[in-house]
Formats: sequence, C-alpha cells, structure tokens
Amino acid sequence: MIKFYFDVHIHGAIYDNLTGKGIDILRAKDDNMSRAIDPELLRRATSLQRVLVTNDYDFLARASEFQARQEFFSGIIFFRPIHMTLKKVIEDLFLIAKAANPKELCNIVTFLPL
Repeated sequence: MIKFYFDVHIHGAIYDNLTGKGIDILRAKDDNMSRAIDPELLRRATSLQRVLVTNDYDFLARASEFQARQEFFSGIIFFRPIHMTLKKVIEDLFLIAKAANPKELCNIVTFLPL
C-alpha cells in the first residue's frame, strides 16, 4: 500500500475521506512542515517513504531538478482541482494507495486524473 504525504494545499475533505477509508496519510501541517520550502518537503516525504500529493505547479520543477541531479524521491502525485471533482481525486488516490507498488512511483510525477 502507498502512504501519502499531503502538501499544505490539499483540500481537507480529501484527507478526511481517504483516512476514513483507512488510507495512511500524513499532512505537512501535522508534521510541522507547513512553512518548509518545496525541496525540504519533498525530501521529508521521501525520508518517511511517502509519496507527496500536491496541486502546486512548483513541484513539477522540483521533480525535474531532483531527476537532473539523480536525487532519489519517493514520487509526486500532481493534480489541478479545477480539472477534477473532489470525488474523482479521492477515487484516483484510493486506487493508487491500494493498487500501486511504491517502487512504481519513485522518481516520477504521476498526473491525475488516471
């Protein structure tokens, strides 16, 4: 099962719904990382063996930088809320959490919707 690390911008309803279904999620704000810069947040998620979930475009650049330096990261899942309903985001994240292998997500950005 995939464990998630939620960026500070992820809607609380997504967190509430998925944790209610037993998905393991740590939010940056609960980890005292609300003010961390993006590379620190990505490194923190990786150190905890969690995939970062975000809707912040800046993380696309951070992923490229990590890849260029060949710096390992646990993966990023990226979505734009204006392009998806909360229900679809929840469905896709639930599917990833239950079906994906952590190694499949390493060092890549996965875009939602699936």
